[in-house]
Amino acid sequence: LWRGKRFVPAPDKAAPDFYGCLRGRFLAFEAKECRENPWRLHSKYGHQLGRLQALAAARAICWFAVEEVRARRLTLLRIWPDSPRPEVDFLSPLTADMLRLPLGPEDWYDWLPAVRAAWFI
Repeated sequence: LWRGKRFVPAPDKAAPDFYGCLRGRFLAFEAKECRENPWRLHSKYGHQLGRLQALAAARAICWFAVEEVRARRLTLLRIWPDSPRPEVDFLSPLTADMLRLPLGPEDWYDWLPAVRAAWFI
């Protein structure tokens, strides 16, 4: 919200878990974890989907990053302006809007090279 000449964040809106910029392109994602298959976005987090859809409509690259805790891997599910409520079936084949990453040797996920290669246009 703009009030006068200063920016004031809306009190009911939190920033995505990650946001940044790469070569002029805005990136944003919400991080989740899951211990069972499939993962579905809980209704109380529907506002997060709406926020990512709005950012995607403004040409941002947005996704949900869902860690499959027991398998020690991360699935990225890209969000578009018209994406339905997200669900990740960890046993299904990947689509063009999904990336799957193993846990790295230092116990972190190196998601940026995968996103850059697959979705950065």
